[in-house]
Amino acid sequence: MESLPNSLLTEINAVSRMDSQALRARYGHFFGENSTRSTASLRSEIIYKLQERHYRKTVGTETAEILNDALEKREGKKKEREPHAAGAQYVREWHGKKYVLVYRGGRQYEYEGQMYHSPSEVAKLITGSNWNGREFFHMPPLKERR
Repeated sequence: MESLPNSLLTEINAVSRMDSQALRARYGHFFGENSTRSTASLRSEIIYKLQERHYRKTVGTETAEILNDALEKREGKKKEREPHAAGAQYVREWHGKKYVLVYRGGRQYEYEGQMYHSPSEVAKLITGSNWNGREFFHMPPLKERR
């Protein structure tokens, strides 16, 4: 197995020692958005991005083009999975009461003035038990939106 170059290893070690606030700032630098993911997830994604950036620079031109194409496809698929247009509203009646969930973009859903990361969080809040939020709010499955 190939060992990591010193510059990359230094960056990875620095990320390994960062606190959650520094990780969130670094994540925002790389991905252009804030995240509420766990510290372990942030570390993992940042380290992946560091390696991706490093190896994209050091590979030959042909390999770099292949990597760039693959990354563009990956990013395109993420955009295709965008669940709906920002501002889309989903209404569900539950035990005689109407509940409205508003999609705000990214992984942000608004319910009664509070922001949540998934419809499932809101469904659990409403029902008191675990639900698939997409099913609870009658959202179309991701496959149909492609």
